[in-house]
Amino acid sequence: MQIELSSTTLSIQTLYRMFRDGDFYVDRRYQRKLVWTLEEKQQLVDSILKEFPIPLVLLARRSSEGAVYDIIDGLQRLHTIFSFIENAFKTADGLLYDMRQLPRAAQAAKDDNREIVADDSLLLSPTDCAAFSEYVLPVTIVERADGESIIQIFERINSYGRRLSEQEQRQAGLTSRFSQLVRTLSCEIRGDVSEENVPLSVMPEISVQGVKTVHGYGISAENTFWSKQGVLHFSSLRDSLDEQMIADIVACILNKEPVQRSRLSLDRIYDPTEKEYTRIENLLSKYGEDDIKRDFLTVFDRLQITCDHIPEGSTLQSIIAKGQHHNEISTIFAALFLAFYELIIIRGMDVHDYDKLVMALADLQLTTQRKAIEPAKRRANINSIKGAIQDAFAEDDVRDIPLGKPLVYTFENSLRRSRIELPHYEFKQGLLTLNSARTFGEHVLDDILQTICGMANIEPNRDSFIYVGVCDKESDALRIKQLDSIDPVIFEGRQIVGIEREAKILNQSLDTYVMKIKDKINVSGLSGHLKNDMLSKLDCFVYHNLDVLRIVVPGQSRMSFLGDECFDRHGSSTVKVPIQSVPDVARRFQS
Repeated sequence: MQIELSSTTLSIQTLYRMFRDGDFYVDRRYQRKLVWTLEEKQQLVDSILKEFPIPLVLLARRSSEGAVYDIIDGLQRLHTIFSFIENAFKTADGLLYDMRQLPRAAQAAKDDNREIVADDSLLLSPTDCAAFSEYVLPVTIVERADGESIIQIFERINSYGRRLSEQEQRQAGLTSRFSQLVRTLSCEIRGDVSEENVPLSVMPEISVQGVKTVHGYGISAENTFWSKQGVLHFSSLRDSLDEQMIADIVACILNKEPVQRSRLSLDRIYDPTEKEYTRIENLLSKYGEDDIKRDFLTVFDRLQITCDHIPEGSTLQSIIAKGQHHNEISTIFAALFLAFYELIIIRGMDVHDYDKLVMALADLQLTTQRKAIEPAKRRANINSIKGAIQDAFAEDDVRDIPLGKPLVYTFENSLRRSRIELPHYEFKQGLLTLNSARTFGEHVLDDILQTICGMANIEPNRDSFIYVGVCDKESDALRIKQLDSIDPVIFEGRQIVGIEREAKILNQSLDTYVMKIKDKINVSGLSGHLKNDMLSKLDCFVYHNLDVLRIVVPGQSRMSFLGDECFDRHGSSTVKVPIQSVPDVARRFQS
């Protein structure tokens, strides 16, 4: 396809309006996370205020959506500019942008219930604010280009700001099955799962920040598995070393034996001109992407539960790699993961004594020097770990675990995603009323049915989720604590209270409790195609000793009804669709 380019200049004021209109999107297949430090952001603002030139912004117009653009180059710069306008950070001199000088910014602050600072001593002067908003950026727009061309353009760009790390360079612009799998697994574990293409405004919610670099991002590094367990520092996450570690582990799994742990080995796997690239792609095709994702995350789940049994004040790093350099910690972690994989997935075992397992890990004697990167030494470490820990495992058919069964990381990612994808998530504290009578709330089941119908109508072929046993109001959690003597588990502002407490009140088993919901769905007036998909999509799981029910609303290819009524989702609310608006919902499902 012949690429057409057009060059123009746009003021920051115009770009901000476009941002607020939702015109800028980020393709996560090739774009990295928000990674600039506060100093880098302040330097850009200073350059603009001093009217220094800054590199151009490169956009690709979405041909089917008019004035909507994918950001090819300039993500960090544009986000920095817009977040400065919205008072996310100060200049190096400690001053904020005066949002009163830009009506669209002031209106956005009011709409978002954000404070508008009015103390002039804390603000840039009106003259400086005008200079900032009137600053003109060079912009080049790719008018006609397919996805492959855009990726190739991005791959060749590395200008202004922090250079790409080695792993970012490998992942950038590559859309192989292996690279996509590594990207997906990394997001699942970090907690920044999202759609592949997201509005620029959503990027802060799915970016990681460190303790000393508070940017208002949605994911704190110290809350990720990697940082909590001392495996990787924030700077390593920023440089995508978690993805590098996962790529190495996945390559070992596909190879059925450890590969050389080196930069060159990974480079070859990511280079389409290399034989190793083709070999790994073929092995992945043979294994199956869904299957290896399931197996990898099943093993990771057991590792995470193991870490939950580590004594307070200690971490995985402190018991298996005390005093080791972080490069050596990642080597040991990879060996530990592969030992778990071979016991759980290959030998069909599962952990039966986590306390015994933690004690065994504390006594490991492993090779951690540079020679530990060689396949033979890696194999020796894996075998050593297996020998030390296998008494904590017992025979069990792990492959009977359903692919969709929610594990800890899946649930936590749902809680995170619910902040930015409101229509696709709903939380219910339970089925009983919270008065002293604790009667069964038939209206709650009716509400669940309406929510199921509304979620099915949001968009074609996109799953949504209802969790029962999770409070969306703090007052409900406090009341449940008072009534049922349950201490809620808090994660991402949600209070998990479980459902077993209600089953006990009803004098029922958990299975009978869940069957009430299944029976309600079965006899409901939900459209047949939706109802049939729903009945196998209810499952319970344990989260910090609390039973939670997950109801998956499978994405549909056609509109759904509840009886003769149609429902939709507006934010976190379910609404009945007026008869005159039903055709609008139907059009969402027309290809």
